[in-house]
Amino acid sequence: MNGRGQVVTRQFVTVLFPDGDPAVPLPTAQDDLSFLDATGLRTGGINPGPVEVTDRMQDLVPAAVDAAKRSVELTRDSHLAEVTERIASWSERAHRWRARYEQLELVGAERSKVRRLSDRVALEEQIAESLHPDQQLVRPLLLIVPTVEEN
Repeated sequence: MNGRGQVVTRQFVTVLFPDGDPAVPLPTAQDDLSFLDATGLRTGGINPGPVEVTDRMQDLVPAAVDAAKRSVELTRDSHLAEVTERIASWSERAHRWRARYEQLELVGAERSKVRRLSDRVALEEQIAESLHPDQQLVRPLLLIVPTVEEN
């Protein structure tokens, strides 16, 4: 998220525990929500009602969040670099525009019009600065529990 509270990038990560051991998570970055198709949640799946959350399941949630954080960190730097590059590029163009404006010898209405444009560029520059990503949120949004738990 950026300084304005807007989501800059998002990534879905599934974390499986094939042996049920919280120490052995298998995170996988997902391109979209198609991973839900295999669960039946997107194709008319039926919620059977409340599920008893066992202590074993409770142990898996923090382990899954930690594994997802580590997975996201692998791609986070490249996402941040892309956003930072776009903002820096825009800021450089604004700086060049301002430098050219200061060299112009304008009078009267022309000077007033260009000054208003300069003020607008300065405001947009402040907005661009607020777009820098400044926080990362990782939340377990969905816990899928098998209908039959293997022992």
